[in-house]
Amino acid sequence: MFFEASKLLWAIIVPANLLLFALVVDALLLWTRRARAGRLLIGATAIFAVFVSVVPAGQWMVGALENRFPVPAVLPDHVDGIVVLGGGTTGRTGVPCCRAGPTPLPGAGRLYRGLR
Repeated sequence: MFFEASKLLWAIIVPANLLLFALVVDALLLWTRRARAGRLLIGATAIFAVFVSVVPAGQWMVGALENRFPVPAVLPDHVDGIVVLGGGTTGRTGVPCCRAGPTPLPGAGRLYRGLR
């Protein structure tokens, strides 16, 4: 239930979808007695859309996360392993779906390269 609700909520609050929804509501207001409010909201929505398109706020937020930890000046001579953040497997965490462990999804083949 929570998984479905989270997917539905994210589909609604995606910034591009919010802008589209705001434009539809604003356009509908133009056909009612609140046409003045509709014009004001269309102007505000357009200004916000231009602001989001021009200002690199996403890059600023990602940059803050990327620069949070310094890059090591000297790399180690020997590396025991590498953690790959990505890919996926079927089954729940900790519950293998077969004897050998979770079954990898088609795109997760890169996770198992070099492990054999």
